[in-house]
Amino acid sequence: MFEDVLCVIPARAGSKGIPNKNKKPLSGVPTVIYSIRSAVEAGIPHDHIVVSTNDKEIVGHATAWGVHVRNRPEELCGDTATTESALLDAVDNHPDSFFIKHILLLQPTSPIRFKDRIKQCLLKYLTGDYDSLLTVTKMPNLFWIHSEDGWKPTYSPANRPRKQDFKEDDFFYFDNGNIYITQIEVLRKFESRLGKKVCVYPISEIEGMQMDSMLDLAVIDKIMTGSSGGFLRQTEEDLIHERGVSFM
Repeated sequence: MFEDVLCVIPARAGSKGIPNKNKKPLSGVPTVIYSIRSAVEAGIPHDHIVVSTNDKEIVGHATAWGVHVRNRPEELCGDTATTESALLDAVDNHPDSFFIKHILLLQPTSPIRFKDRIKQCLLKYLTGDYDSLLTVTKMPNLFWIHSEDGWKPTYSPANRPRKQDFKEDDFFYFDNGNIYITQIEVLRKFESRLGKKVCVYPISEIEGMQMDSMLDLAVIDKIMTGSSGGFLRQTEEDLIHERGVSFM
């Protein structure tokens, strides 16, 4: 179904915020494996799942899963190297590069994805008039913005609205980094993962969690360990139904 899609999982060694974050264990499982497993379960062919890395241990994890490994050049592994440069390197050095039309980007630092989430995003993107897709987290417009003049709210504190009173235009949508899909032509032309006709795909807040700090790592590990990661084997709808019934 997704033969012209190349899934790229960028997982370089090191990292400043969380050392070796791409292979840190979450519930005993190296972080990168959650993204590999999600891609496999979404129906992406094994040889079209690329782990781009310069880490021998991560190479071993990818090889064990039977997916493709791109030994990323060191010049693309520094703190100033862009994700887009790793994406282009991965597709340009893949045996099927000529046939690839779309890039699916899965970042290991967003390990929480419900069952069928990737497939849902791909189908939405492929069947619509889009050149790219990103997942977002829906948030009510109750923000405070810091500037030279201090903190200012985006709403009236004296008339703070209730969430149930919000209209659709009263929400903001945060780019949560979980899933990106891009036409290869867009990536080459703009060196950007997003084009001009973007599909904005809201997902749950828990899926929007990212590992950017040691606290994030600890919290996500607790979530994974407490459930043994079992909820990732369910769709969002099945999980809501199951818990809704049990709480009645």
